[in-house]
Amino acid sequence: DFLAYFAGKEELKVNATIAKTQQIIYAKRSANDTKLRGIISIIKMYIKEINEID
Repeated sequence: DFLAYFAGKEELKVNATIAKTQQIIYAKRSANDTKLRGIISIIKMYIKEINEID
């Protein structure tokens, strides 16, 4: 498991992205889905979404 924690406004976005990525990977593993296809596109959408929050 990869965890990184930062402090500050921009760093909160980094933390949120890391946490979301971990959640998606865990969910795929729990569903016995070993293919990581689609994770990057989901994370890109998530990053776009959190960047709009200010």
